[in-house]
Amino acid sequence: MGRYLVLFEADFSRLPTDPQERARLGKPMTQAILQGIETGLIKEWGLVLGEYRGFGVYEGSETEVAGFLEQFVPWYRSTVNPVVSASELDAMVDAMLQ
Repeated sequence: MGRYLVLFEADFSRLPTDPQERARLGKPMTQAILQGIETGLIKEWGLVLGEYRGFGVYEGSETEVAGFLEQFVPWYRSTVNPVVSASELDAMVDAMLQ
């Protein structure tokens, strides 16, 4: 199981300009994020207020993370970065010293 830092940003050319329409589109997305947190796929999630961009820390297989993020296309673009913990980094450094 991997850990991923996901940076996302809205594609404003795809989002409705009417606030109520944006809310109708956003509600299922918000519910999906909350469900991802509940199931443990999303460990941390945040939105930069007023900027329609943010981050998530996901933990799962590549297939699980990619499948989850697919539901936000084409409204949001994501950059997925695999990350390691401090203890994993320490183990990598130890392996290099041998």
